[in-house]
Amino acid sequence: MRYPNQSKQKQQQQSTEEQQQSEPKKKKKKTDSKDNLTPKSNSPLDPENVCAPNTTLTSRFPQTLSKKNIIDIYYSMICDHFIFIEKPVLEKYILSKSNSEDVDDSELPLKKEMQTFFFSVTALVEQRMGMGDLSEKSAKKARDCLSKLFDEMNNFVVACSYANLGSYEIGSGRVKLSRFYFHNAKFYFESLDDSEKSRLSEHEKALQKYLTSVEIVNADNDLGISAMIHDMPKVFHFTTGHHLPQEIVKATQQEVSPSNCLDYLKIVEMIASYLNKYFRGMATKTRGEKEMEMYDKGSNLCQGLLMNGLRVGVLTKAGYGKDLIEESSLRITYASESEFFPFLPVIVIPHVALAARIHLQIVKKIENGTRQNHQKGLTFQNTVGPIDYFDILAKDYRSLIILSKRFKRVSVCYGSLLDEIKEILGRRVEAQQNNDTTSTNNSNTVTTPIADDALLQPLSLDSSSLPPLSFLLGSMNDNPSLPQSSSSQKSTLDGYASNNLQQSIFNSIIQSPIKSPSQQQELYFADPFFTHEDLQQIFSPHTYGDFEDVSEYSFNVK
Repeated sequence: MRYPNQSKQKQQQQSTEEQQQSEPKKKKKKTDSKDNLTPKSNSPLDPENVCAPNTTLTSRFPQTLSKKNIIDIYYSMICDHFIFIEKPVLEKYILSKSNSEDVDDSELPLKKEMQTFFFSVTALVEQRMGMGDLSEKSAKKARDCLSKLFDEMNNFVVACSYANLGSYEIGSGRVKLSRFYFHNAKFYFESLDDSEKSRLSEHEKALQKYLTSVEIVNADNDLGISAMIHDMPKVFHFTTGHHLPQEIVKATQQEVSPSNCLDYLKIVEMIASYLNKYFRGMATKTRGEKEMEMYDKGSNLCQGLLMNGLRVGVLTKAGYGKDLIEESSLRITYASESEFFPFLPVIVIPHVALAARIHLQIVKKIENGTRQNHQKGLTFQNTVGPIDYFDILAKDYRSLIILSKRFKRVSVCYGSLLDEIKEILGRRVEAQQNNDTTSTNNSNTVTTPIADDALLQPLSLDSSSLPPLSFLLGSMNDNPSLPQSSSSQKSTLDGYASNNLQQSIFNSIIQSPIKSPSQQQELYFADPFFTHEDLQQIFSPHTYGDFEDVSEYSFNVK
C-alpha cells in the first residue's frame, strides 16, 4: 500500500515528537510550583520523598527514545543471552530508508512481522526504563498487529513477538495473559515435524531455551524463591544443555531443614556461579570491551542480589542463622542504592520484597519494645556499625517504588506490603516532626539521606564485597580445611565445560565436609530469628496479597 502524502505525515510526526519532548518539562514545572506551596519533610524516612535516583547512568538515557535507542537498549540490556533475531536484521527492517510503504513487499518479505516484533521490543524496553504509559501503548500496538497475523503460527518472527509479549506481561502481573502468549509462542515448535525439529537454527534454539526456562520460573510460582531453588536443575539443563548429577538434583528437591541448609546453600551458589560464567561467555560474543564493563557491573549486582535473597530464603526456612539473615537482607537493601538497580530484571522483585518483609518485622519489634534500634550490623561501607532500621525500611520502600514504576507486578503482588511500610514510615516522620529536641535526635540516630552521593555509586558485589560460600561453611570456625578457596572454585568452574562435567560439579560440591548446626555455634543460634507468628506476617499471602505459600516457610520453633 502506498501513501502519496508521506511528507505531510512526516511533518505531523515531527511536530508530535517535539510536543512530546516539551510536555515533561511543563509537567515538571507545575509539580514544582505545587510543591513550593506545600512544605514537605526532608527526612529520608518520608514516603513522599521516595523517588528513583538521578544518577549518572539513568541520566545517560534520553527522555524520548528513538528507534535506534530502543534497538540498542534491547540488545544490550533486555534480550541478553537469548537472541531470537540478529540486531542487523532488525535494524534493516526498522531503521533502513528502504523500510517505507513505497518499497515492494518482495524486497522486505517480513515487513509486517518485523514491525510487530519491534513493537513488542519497544514495550519491553519502555517497561524496563520506567515508561509505563508508553509501554502499554507499545504492547497494544504489538497486540493489534498480531491480531492480523494470528493464523501465522508457523512464522518464527510471530512466535518471537508472542514470547516478548509474554515476558512483558510477567512484569505487568497479568499472569493468565502471559501464559497465553507463551503458549502461542510454543505452538510454533509443536507444529514442526520431527525432521524440522532436528534442524533447528541457532535462533530457534535460543527461543526454545528461553520459553522452556521462563516457563519454569515465571508466573506459575510467581518467581518464588523456594521454587527457584527447586527448579534450578531444570533451568541449568535447558540453558546450558548439560545435566546436573542426580545426587545434586535430588538434594534440591528435599525440604530445607537445619541439617541440610548448608548443603542447599553450597549447591545453589555453585550452580549460580556456573550459570553466571556461562552467560558471561555468551555475552562476550556480542559485546565489546566497554560494553562488557557495564555488563559485568550489572550482572554482578543482579547475581549478588539473587544469591542474598536465596540465602535469606533458605536460612529463614531452616529457622537459624540470625546474623546471616540480617546481613544478607541488608546487602539486598544496599544493592538497591546502585545506579544499575533500576534496570534489573523482574526476577529480582521477590528478593527485594523478602528483604523488605524481614526489615518490616524488625521495625515492628522495635516499635513494640522487644528489640532496640541502632544495634550493630553490616553498614553500606561493608563495615560494622549501628543500623537504623527505619532508614533501612525507607530504602526498601524506595526500591519497591522504583521497581513498581517499571513492573506493575509489584503493586499487584506486594501492594499491601507497600501500604504497611508507608504507614509505619509516615508515623515515624510525624513523630520526628512533633519532637522539638532535634539535636538529641541527631546525636542518637544514624541515618543516611537517600539522595546522598555515596549511596548512588555502583555497589560492588564481587568476592570482596559478597562473602564467598566458604564464609558459610566454616571460616568463622577458623578451620582452613573446610572452605574451598577462591582459586579452587575458579579452577572447578573452568572444568565445567569438560567431558567430566557432572563429576566435576559433584566433586566440587561434596569436597568440603559439612558440620551439623549443633557443631557450628558461631553460625547458628539456639533461638530462631523469628517466632512462628512473625513468620506468618512475613510470608502470609493473606497479609500481603501475593502468591507465596506460607507452609513452605514454617519455622521449627522449639
